[in-house]
Amino acid sequence: MTFLDRLGEVKQKEPNSPLQEEAWQQFLKCGLPTKKHEQYRYVKLRDLYERQLCFNPIEMPSFAEIEPHILPECKQMCLVFVNGRYCSKYSTVKDIDVYSLEEGHQTFGSFLQSQGRQEIKKERDPFLLLNGALNREGVFLYLSPNQTIDTPLQILHFVDGDGLAFPAIHLFAAKQSHMTVITTQAGENRGWINQSEHLYLEEGADIHWVQSAPDHCSAGWLFEGMRAQLKKESRLNVISASNGAKTVRHDYRVALNGENASASLQGAWILRDQREAHVNVLIEHNAPDTHSNQLFKGILYDHSRSSFEGKLYVDPIAQKTEAYQLNNNLLLSDDAVAYSKPNLEIFADDVKASHGATVGQLDSDELFYLKSRGVTEKEAAALLTQGFYHEVINQIPTQSLRKQWQ
Repeated sequence: MTFLDRLGEVKQKEPNSPLQEEAWQQFLKCGLPTKKHEQYRYVKLRDLYERQLCFNPIEMPSFAEIEPHILPECKQMCLVFVNGRYCSKYSTVKDIDVYSLEEGHQTFGSFLQSQGRQEIKKERDPFLLLNGALNREGVFLYLSPNQTIDTPLQILHFVDGDGLAFPAIHLFAAKQSHMTVITTQAGENRGWINQSEHLYLEEGADIHWVQSAPDHCSAGWLFEGMRAQLKKESRLNVISASNGAKTVRHDYRVALNGENASASLQGAWILRDQREAHVNVLIEHNAPDTHSNQLFKGILYDHSRSSFEGKLYVDPIAQKTEAYQLNNNLLLSDDAVAYSKPNLEIFADDVKASHGATVGQLDSDELFYLKSRGVTEKEAAALLTQGFYHEVINQIPTQSLRKQWQ
């Protein structure tokens, strides 16, 4: 029985809405990716395709198992997902409207239906479509106009098992609203987490989104896909940090649809043993005076492996665009491998844009300088390594989470 057949069996056991059925049909049209697909060229798919598939059981852990993973700054602002499903029992949220996806479709049905159908038609990533077809008990977050949430909202994904977890999060940020969201992973994932995040930013909205996956189980897969639409003068700032896993993959598509919209995507991964991390980015500049910045840094030890593929697309209408893209990799083992493919697709003539990539080792002159000042070689290497990725890590807004990565 093929992987696709096993997915079909999983689907038959679960209830499906019309929108989920549309996502499934589009998934079948796209087909499963292979090594021939450029975006998955370096991802170990064969191991995933050989797995038996079923959703993780809905067994509720005790709150004592959950509580240590809630950030101190987020005690009163934390949404908990257990094995991919929203758990209201352990969630505490104030000042923001939280709906299950089912409730969201009842209250904001026309918006979610129209946006959902548009996204399904445009989506080319099979695993995002698969999440749309199979996600269960996701959430819809609504920020009111002019609303500012000062306390960060943590979304804690607790996964324990070797099955499937397909969480889905939708956020609508109304005009001039402001908020910080932090997604974290906990538990012992030995299976496959395939999660999606859909962000809709109205005029002047400002969203900071942090993705943190430290010490993810080396036997599991984590696929995290973000789709964001930004209107006039809205801002999105994304920071990700990961220690990798059997495979961690982040996939971003950000559409800057209004004048003066801006997006910043930054990430760092620190990989050891045979862990992997892969990043795929598409930023679309679809309006004049839009701005974007990408900075991704990787540190690789042992037999680890990473890949980065980023694209900046500038529409002919998007004059006066500013767009920058950079991927730096530090290899600290002869057996570590990093692939990088930044690229530009520009159809406007009044544009400031650049892209670049580096793959190298610690600078011998810098090591010599530190050693000449009495620092041991090991300490010097550690200082230079920390300095390399702290440019990203230091921008994590919550102190307790930032300390985990320092």
